[in-house]
Amino acid sequence: MNTIQTIEMADALNEVAAVLRGKAGRTGRTKDAYTATPTPRLYGDRLFGLCGTNDVISALVEDDAFLRWLSWRRNNLHTITVKVLSWEGPAGASSGQPSHGYMTDPCAQPYSVEWGRCNICFYKGLYGRCGQDIAMVELDEKYCENEPILRIDGALVSNNAEWQAALAANILRDDISQDLIIGNHGASAAMFSGLENIVKTGYVDCETLDACTHVDSIVVDWGSQGVGGFAALLQELIGRIRMRARSAGGVDDNNIVIMARTEMRDCIVNEFACEQPCGTGSAGNPIINVAVDARAARDRYLVGGQNGDGYIVVAGHPISFLVNDWLPVESCEGGGAGSYVSDVYILVRRIGPREVFYGVYHDMTSPVGIANGYGAKFQATDGGRFVVYSDFDETCFKTCILVKPGLVCEAPWAQARIQNVCCSMVELAPVTPDERDEYGINFSDLYQAGVEPGR
Repeated sequence: MNTIQTIEMADALNEVAAVLRGKAGRTGRTKDAYTATPTPRLYGDRLFGLCGTNDVISALVEDDAFLRWLSWRRNNLHTITVKVLSWEGPAGASSGQPSHGYMTDPCAQPYSVEWGRCNICFYKGLYGRCGQDIAMVELDEKYCENEPILRIDGALVSNNAEWQAALAANILRDDISQDLIIGNHGASAAMFSGLENIVKTGYVDCETLDACTHVDSIVVDWGSQGVGGFAALLQELIGRIRMRARSAGGVDDNNIVIMARTEMRDCIVNEFACEQPCGTGSAGNPIINVAVDARAARDRYLVGGQNGDGYIVVAGHPISFLVNDWLPVESCEGGGAGSYVSDVYILVRRIGPREVFYGVYHDMTSPVGIANGYGAKFQATDGGRFVVYSDFDETCFKTCILVKPGLVCEAPWAQARIQNVCCSMVELAPVTPDERDEYGINFSDLYQAGVEPGR
């Protein structure tokens, strides 16, 4: 393809993007030293959701639950270093001989103080997907009549270029949603680290490699047991988090969630619903209407909450669930037929006025501008969150999408993970959104996307 053809095709894609933006409508830190001042956000607080200027990809795909719960902000640093004041105390505390604060001599100089610091480093990953090859002469042939895809405003995708872009954007969203849980930057520099590698113990200073035990998350191995006793466990864990966060402004009920898979949420709710009415009572004070009371409590807990996924009451506080079926699940050995094991997380995104758990993305506006100054044809869309470009081969092309997201936690100690919790199901096995997983949903049973007649 010659230069004129390339420019003409790129201009055509720009027109498609402009149409997308017009039809779709809108619904809608770096740290310096040891300060806690956040940088302003660029365009709203979502990665895929409609929230900014030049929304193209966001017109085709929405954030899932965890993506929505997190806020997202621009950050163009290669390494995001969070400087944590890990502990503080009186002089002599580090050697086991803490000094006293009272003064026997009013003219003497008071004892000093000590503190610890820890640098925690976070990194963004590079993620991308391309649609399949499209022939220019087939742009107005519509897959959508047999294989419909809708924009998030309900409008039907109307041409092959947009159809392929929608497929690529959906899979890209799934890639990121999966790595929000299992991502491991230590295994590949192209990945960002997810919950499994953030809500953990064993933190070390990323510059000195000194242990930072005060920063460690709370991690409990439940040993493949069921949810019996979970009420007391959650009260203990959430109580510890609230106690440690109290001096920094505390944690309000809107900024703490219990993240669990769908079936695990149901098992926990069943346990909490039965905790009070399912007791045995005592002489002169029997518990009556046990089944009715338990069912009423269960139904109450399964609706509402800040995320619409229900809630439970822990130590008098309503704690919302955040259902996330990207959490890995396996058969629970020793748990009996129909028993499955997964992890449960307690996540805190804000302590006092300070946001401590959030997503970041690299603003692509500047690199795209530099590259296009040398003759490239990239587009920075959706407020700079994505790069959209097309790879040409004569009269065929494919549309590709790039994004550089990451996850940052400034307070790992305010997060908790309960590993290896078993949950029994009556008949059905769990499902995950990942088709590659043993329990993945097989969409080929729903959509038979074959070659059109005559091709």
